[in-house]
Amino acid sequence: MGRKMFTGAIWKKERCICVHVYSGITSRCISLSQAYYLAKKYNISNVIVIWQLEKWCNIKYDDVFDKEQFKDVNLIVMNYKFFPPNWGEGVKAYVRKGQIGKVLSCLREWVLYLARKLYNCRAQRLMDYFREKDTYVRYDPPAEIGWDGKAYGEWIIGCWKRIKQYLEKKVNFCAGIYCGLIKDEEMEESVDISVLIFRDKFYKIANALVPKGGGYMDWRTC
Repeated sequence: MGRKMFTGAIWKKERCICVHVYSGITSRCISLSQAYYLAKKYNISNVIVIWQLEKWCNIKYDDVFDKEQFKDVNLIVMNYKFFPPNWGEGVKAYVRKGQIGKVLSCLREWVLYLARKLYNCRAQRLMDYFREKDTYVRYDPPAEIGWDGKAYGEWIIGCWKRIKQYLEKKVNFCAGIYCGLIKDEEMEESVDISVLIFRDKFYKIANALVPKGGGYMDWRTC
């Protein structure tokens, strides 16, 4: 199977795991490996990744991972939330100096940005669909709960329990995750992050992050 282009609203027609990943790159690696693990465990052939671009990780999925990654599932990746060009006073200076080539280059950047904004509509429609179905699970806790303490732990476990119910009932969902889906102590095994395949220029750096002794990272240590 391997990497596929987006074709229609597959999340309405077939079983899938959809993950909206954000935060830093190492956290995303945990999220992706767990999504793949769950897809294989529950015999789900479609994995949809909404890859959010932000200040913590402003690099596209395909710039990090090899196209052979997760090749035994139907993988669909949507890069989401591109940053607009930041020209400052540069364009005015190019116009004053008659540097037409650089002005055209700036215009090209804006055309690309607007095209990407339209492209974003697919990911937004997908998330809106699951919100309307009340099957979008966002792991970020509400402000009144915060990011630590008992209430925080209960929130995260509650999110995982919802996901597990959807998986067992064969209900499609979208999980908004900053560092993995699996937080319940019912997990009997670690998740193998060696399933991630990085592009050559990142391989040595990424390999240093993978725990020694088989490439397994216990989710309890995350």
